[in-house]
Amino acid sequence: MFFLTLFLIISAGELAIGQLWTNSPIWVKGYLVNYQVGRSDSIQIIHYPDCSLFSEHIQRIAVGSNGSFRFELPASDHPSVLMLNVVGNSNLFMRRYVYPGDSIDMRVELGSKRPKATFFGYTAVRFACEDSLDVLLDRFNQLRAVKEGDYKDRGRIAGDYQKLYRLYAYGYTKALDLLDSFKSSIGELATRFIRAQYARHYLSPWELGMRDELDLAAPVIKDNIIKGYMSYKYPDYDIDKVIAAYSESFLQHQLEKSRTELYIQNRGNGFSFKELFSYLKNNYSGILRERLLVYFLYDYRSSLNVVNYDAMDYNECLSEAQSLVRSASLKKLLAEKSVLKKGTPVFEFSLPDTSGNFVSLHDLKGKVILLDVWATGCSGCAQFSRFFEEKMYPLLKDRTDFTFLSVNANETVKGWNEGINSGKYTHKHHLNVYLEGKSLSHPFARYYGINTIPFIMLIDRKGNVYSKIDISLSEHELTKLIESALDQK
Repeated sequence: MFFLTLFLIISAGELAIGQLWTNSPIWVKGYLVNYQVGRSDSIQIIHYPDCSLFSEHIQRIAVGSNGSFRFELPASDHPSVLMLNVVGNSNLFMRRYVYPGDSIDMRVELGSKRPKATFFGYTAVRFACEDSLDVLLDRFNQLRAVKEGDYKDRGRIAGDYQKLYRLYAYGYTKALDLLDSFKSSIGELATRFIRAQYARHYLSPWELGMRDELDLAAPVIKDNIIKGYMSYKYPDYDIDKVIAAYSESFLQHQLEKSRTELYIQNRGNGFSFKELFSYLKNNYSGILRERLLVYFLYDYRSSLNVVNYDAMDYNECLSEAQSLVRSASLKKLLAEKSVLKKGTPVFEFSLPDTSGNFVSLHDLKGKVILLDVWATGCSGCAQFSRFFEEKMYPLLKDRTDFTFLSVNANETVKGWNEGINSGKYTHKHHLNVYLEGKSLSHPFARYYGINTIPFIMLIDRKGNVYSKIDISLSEHELTKLIESALDQK
């Protein structure tokens, strides 16, 4: 009996979700309206089997001579995100959560810049529910913008915090009422998942707004803000934590909530990376805790509001997460991040520069390298480039023992050159190299499991990882990291 109990405890992380959705594939079929016979179009399939930060699968399938297409996604026991577009037209005609066992049938109208999909069958009702919720959310955001503007213009008073809290709660309650009207058609499981999916859109503005308020407030006003936040806590809203754990939107909401609670607790003075990790570890349980810890370690914004960042913090948190997580699939994800531990040898790359000469890691030994993987059209990449150029480059440009290695992930040399010449993503005075048109399928990108960009890493003089960097790290913290790497002989 003891061994049976122990087995159930150990396996809980894997069993919980399997009891909800049956492990099944997903079938998709459709046809293109106004399709010209003789054309050789393809459909691009972008599938996130789990969170977008964890993995991304991209493939293309040919469209039949009559405009039809059909494919199957691998079996899964939890919802995943599916995005579709016609190759040559970047506008998506589908971006949806799909569930195990779904059979999706659609008609896609061409002839416009943005193809439009019409769905049939039982999934059409669930998608219609989400579309109705999106319309309601747009209306709420318009109302929220007006109300928040009114309060900001006159300056916050104590009563405004209660009004803002009630505004967000009112919006989410209306969304839940609308969702419940679809419940008999879409079922209990879908209703609970969508309930968690939309929580962030209504409740996170409260968390983010209070953090912003605290940032800008004079010391004498901080007590009012802290009191306002502590006085108004949202109820649980009957959100099933096991189901919610598989909504990336809900994971983001819980991270934002935890950051705000720590930030308020520290009176706006920030917190350490390890402190936030411990907060997640101690305030959550079960599969939600496991997925939150892994998501946090994958998140490129994990250093937001972090102070006194130490490269070893990531190592220690990663090691602790590996001991806490029981899910085999999550353990595998954590193992993949081990290549970013401080002191780990960097992947031996050799990449062409703008002159066609190959640059290898060996060529740069003896220098501290800040490596930045980017592509055109990436707003986060442009944000980091602007930040580095304005804040960091003036301090480092005369250092002969420092190199900014700009690694482009575009699929064409033309796109790479346009990105350099634009000055938005990199500059000609940096060392610019190219992933040879292989983008994130290049062995370097695959080795580090890069699914999102920018991907930024600090490399020491010996060619070892010094620290993983994310774009939310402050100027002060990044300066300290680079200086400590330069001081290390």
